[in-house]
Formats: sequence, C-alpha cells, structure tokens
Amino acid sequence: MERKQATRIQESVLNTLEHKALIWLAARQPRWVTSDMLTAIGTFGAFLIGLGYALTFININFLWLSTFGLLVNWYGDSLDGNLARYRHKQRPVYGYYLDHTMDVINESMMFFGAGMAPFFDMRLTLSAFILYLLMTLNVSMNAHLKSEFKLTYLKLGPTEFRSHRQHSDALLRGTHPRFHCPQLFHWIRRPDAGHHLCHHCHR
Repeated sequence: MERKQATRIQESVLNTLEHKALIWLAARQPRWVTSDMLTAIGTFGAFLIGLGYALTFININFLWLSTFGLLVNWYGDSLDGNLARYRHKQRPVYGYYLDHTMDVINESMMFFGAGMAPFFDMRLTLSAFILYLLMTLNVSMNAHLKSEFKLTYLKLGPTEFRSHRQHSDALLRGTHPRFHCPQLFHWIRRPDAGHHLCHHCHR
C-alpha cells in the first residue's frame, strides 16, 4: 500500500518571516552540519531551558539561561527539517519518528524545569504538559487519518510559544523579587538541610 505524505499546515502569525529566515539559514549551513546534528542542538536548547528555570530558586538571573536556551532550541528544532528539505534529503519515516520522539523529551525537560521554579506550580506545569501531549496525539492522528500535519492552532505555533516565553521571562526578571541563596551549597550537604535552608536564603 502506498504511503501518502501528509500535507503540512503552517498558518502561524510569524510563519512568513520565519520561513524566509529558515531558508536563508539552511542555504548557509556548512556541509558537515546534518539534520540529526540540528535535532541534537534543539534538544540541548531544551535542556538549557529546563535547567535555567530549575536554577531560578538560587538566582532569578538564571532566566537568562532559559532565554538563551529558547533561541538554541528554535535554531535546532526549526531548522533540522528545513535543512533536509532544502538539500532534498528527507527521510519521512525516520524523520517523523525522531522529530516527535525528541519533541516529547524536549518538552518534558522544559515543563519539569519550569515546575521547579519558585514562581510556577509543578501541578500546573504538569497539567500543561499533559495538554501538550494530548495536542501532539491529535496532530499525529490527523496526520495518519486525514493526511494533514497541522502545526498551528489559532494562528499560534511553536515559534509563537517560544516568543511568548521569552517575553514572559523578561517580565519575570523585571518584576519578581530577586531571589538569591549563597548558602545553598553549604546547607545542602547537611542532613537537616530542608529545615534550615529557608532561614539562610535572603531576598
């Protein structure tokens, strides 16, 4: 039975501008840069996002690490497929499997990292993660049943989400009380660390 390629549906607000930027970047990638390498870069960016959020309980300026991670994640995650299409080296089955598997891993790092931040609630971030998984499942079912690979909802897609997070991080850096705990690594070694830590953190 012949496999029908799903039609990509991308109608986000930034789609036109982003598409031109990605084509420009794909045309200028060194030959040794591969789609798999870019996928790994995107995953590294997701790790930086989660790590930055998790470390904000030490100092809110670690949000800068998350902001940088969002840029790295966009570069790798958005460019990997575009590079394959630009070079006419698509691998539909392998690419589809790898992309969706790494998306779930990437998002899990971001959501769990955000849940560890002092200004987010882990229950809320886990609920958002479950919602993301349900949306991903819906996209996959539509791709197989209707041959439609819908990447946006209400004119919003992954890039708009990243842009929103960057603006939210900037807002948090400007409005959230400075949280700093220089005694963290001293007290974390003590067996009674959980009891004493709060008395040695200052704002």
